Amino acid sequence: MFQITKMICISFIFATYSLCQVTLPPLPLTSDHYERAILDAQRLLQYSFQGEGEGEIPRQAFHELQTALKISKEMHQRGDLTGQALRSAINNLYDACVLFEIQARVANSTSIDTLATKETKYLFQNLKELSPDHLIYGMQDATGYGVGWNDDDDRSDVKDVCGSYPGMFSWDVYALTRDGHYDRFKYRFELAYRHGAVNTLCWHQYDPLGRSFYSKNVDHENVVQTLLPQGEYHEYYLEKLEYLAFSLKSLRGDHGESIPVIFRPYHEHDGGWFWWGAGQCTTEEYNEIWRFTYHYLTDSLNVHNLLWAISPNHANTEEKYLSIFPGHDYVDVYGMDHYFNGESIGQDQVLDFIRKLRVVSTLAANHDKLAGLTEVGYEGIPLDSWHTNVLLDPLKRDPVASRVSYAAVWRNANTTHHYAPYPGHTSVPDFLEFYQDPYTLFSLNMPKIYFHNFVEPDYGDIVVPNGIDLQQNYPNPFNPGTEIPYEIEGFSRTNLSIQIYDIRGQKLKSFQRKHEYDGDFSVHWDGVEADGEPAPAGVYIYQLATQGIYESRKMVLLR
Repeated sequence: MFQITKMICISFIFATYSLCQVTLPPLPLTSDHYERAILDAQRLLQYSFQGEGEGEIPRQAFHELQTALKISKEMHQRGDLTGQALRSAINNLYDACVLFEIQARVANSTSIDTLATKETKYLFQNLKELSPDHLIYGMQDATGYGVGWNDDDDRSDVKDVCGSYPGMFSWDVYALTRDGHYDRFKYRFELAYRHGAVNTLCWHQYDPLGRSFYSKNVDHENVVQTLLPQGEYHEYYLEKLEYLAFSLKSLRGDHGESIPVIFRPYHEHDGGWFWWGAGQCTTEEYNEIWRFTYHYLTDSLNVHNLLWAISPNHANTEEKYLSIFPGHDYVDVYGMDHYFNGESIGQDQVLDFIRKLRVVSTLAANHDKLAGLTEVGYEGIPLDSWHTNVLLDPLKRDPVASRVSYAAVWRNANTTHHYAPYPGHTSVPDFLEFYQDPYTLFSLNMPKIYFHNFVEPDYGDIVVPNGIDLQQNYPNPFNPGTEIPYEIEGFSRTNLSIQIYDIRGQKLKSFQRKHEYDGDFSVHWDGVEADGEPAPAGVYIYQLATQGIYESRKMVLLR
């Protein structure tokens, strides 16, 4: 957003800029983060469905993730990982989770990343389904601070006013790559997701020398050119994207699944106030940095929980909208940023607003994509009826503009710089009318947008155990019988099976067990097959299986 109060730049001597490349803040990772990654992977296995149907994952993928999980448990138990080695180990496990997730079967998705996770694809499909009849209300920095308060990531001015969080929480990469607030970044995304809301992420990106994201504060230098391949700061840009990718892959729901994010980099590019905007780089360079960023995050860094949104500020015709545009294959959401200004809002401003939204709605419809009002607002809300008379009613009345799926207002910083009401604001009664309109969606009345056809599957009575360890049978070799021990850590109410196979893979015997509590358990195999015939001497494989977790060992029967 360009109307926000200009930030004070750090002063440097111009002649020494080339010596002052900013260092990214360290990710504050500990063994607790590794333990969380292990729990995420285990939950992902537990709550995923095996098969070839909608949303299901092939059997082989379960084996692959289980193997990665087992390796991670062993590395974590050693307890000697720190620094970059710890970050790599956590990243490797999350990569294994992503590789597992992208194998889910999802039909009829037109999101640009064909390997997007199922929750990401369902979000894309469901937002399209909702858009003709509903508008999701969002807010930048919806929690964390507000008018007259700070440092509370569970509080929201919007919730204080109407009793519900917004239906969309908008964030900024700035808080991560510049401020280093990794844990807070993660918490706020996961809170929004837990409440059924959508997360979207913009990027007020500082230049490599740490001066600003504003073009005037970097002397109108062509920063984009320095970030592209062969550019002076290309390697630094790769490092920044790797930092972001790690954080995005670690965003996880209660079932271990990746949290989808609408990613909106390089926004308001048709204006000149940002260093990536019009007149600060060429159109070709802008398009190239967008495409490069997409391919590096998606293809090289294995990030598959993003929908990509572009958001100019001025475009009121399709020609203007597409004049600086990376290509339809690189955009999921055709967005628009629009701010109302002045002491009053005339009909001409409303008509210009609707004209812009018709452009993005038409483009989205023509290319089977989404349309979004990616930023909107009226600073200070001097018009008490702004939410109903300016935002809601004109959208509802226009059959084209009403296809916009969401509208995200800017942040609440103080009593002069705010875009949502807060308790005591004169616009509260109008906002409550806006909130109560069936057309608007907040977190409390949001459909289950991360599931196929808005229906959450029945997970049954699953409580995830902390770990299952299949141990070596004893005695081994054996004749005539042997004990097969295993351990469950964590109250689980878990159904499991232990299967006995010969060396050719033919199943000879199956044991079914249900456990209410953690502990050490075993089954006894007497060396007899299911048909009552004694098994011949040889090597056998026994496998424990429970809700996506598989562990196998070998044993030898003597006769």
